[in-house]
Amino acid sequence: MNYQQDPFNLVETCQRVLDMLLPLSQQKNLDLHLNYPPTMVGDWIGDEQKIKQVLVNLLGNSIKFTAEGEVQLKLKHINHGIRIEVVDTGIGIAQAEIDTIFESFRQVSQGTSRRFSGTGLGLTISQQFVEGMGGQIGVDSQLSRGSTFWLEIPCKKSNSKSKVADTSSKTNKLGIYCGRKVLIVDDEFINREIVTKYLEKLGFSVDQAVEGEDCLKLFKLGRYDLIVMDLQMPVLDGFQTAQQIRRLEEREVVDKRVPILALSASVTGQVWNKCQSAGMDGYLSKPFKTEEFQQKVEDILSD
Repeated sequence: MNYQQDPFNLVETCQRVLDMLLPLSQQKNLDLHLNYPPTMVGDWIGDEQKIKQVLVNLLGNSIKFTAEGEVQLKLKHINHGIRIEVVDTGIGIAQAEIDTIFESFRQVSQGTSRRFSGTGLGLTISQQFVEGMGGQIGVDSQLSRGSTFWLEIPCKKSNSKSKVADTSSKTNKLGIYCGRKVLIVDDEFINREIVTKYLEKLGFSVDQAVEGEDCLKLFKLGRYDLIVMDLQMPVLDGFQTAQQIRRLEEREVVDKRVPILALSASVTGQVWNKCQSAGMDGYLSKPFKTEEFQQKVEDILSD
């Protein structure tokens, strides 16, 4: 996996992530704060997109597992780079579970699994990204007293200014798919909400499904112009769900099959080959930029 070393404004990136997740925190009446000292202002050298994805995962989990109180995002300048902390007043984690919290599909025990779903692949992917950037990630927590997820990344201040993105082409694409309908399939609520925002800005009417079975039920009830589907899901994964959709289309002899865009944190060529075999039309690896997502949607719908 490639890791970029480009200048970016860390404070602005963090603020954009908070703005993205603010509606979710407001639904639960949670306060969402960004705290940083003056030394953090300015550009840093690193992989902005992967840091952003880690923040989305950590903040999303904190909001998800916090019933009341607040979630704070703290930035600190340390000797070898930066330290980022996500501090919440949530349910906390038992000491016996902390060593395994970054394992795939692991659920916190002590009765909390009855009230909250697991963290899915988010923490595992976050650990891979942070370690790939030469850093480390961890958590300090106590049951019923909240958690602090932290990461430290070797990072240097940049002397140059970060590039100002040309938003003219993106602005021109806003609302161009008004009247079209899309189905998002992902077992992670945060991921569904983020992709929904992207698609609604393009003008799509959006339905959501939390797993493969839900997707098939909605697919049978109505026609969609596009399906955006995560690959890693329990029970029916993205590959199996796509295969069943294609079988349903063959059975009904439809004039045009619905395009399916796969989303996954995996970037191997084998994954794309498997997507094609399952009948998918496009593939985008996480994390992705807004313009990459828009371009992929445009490419699929223009075929």
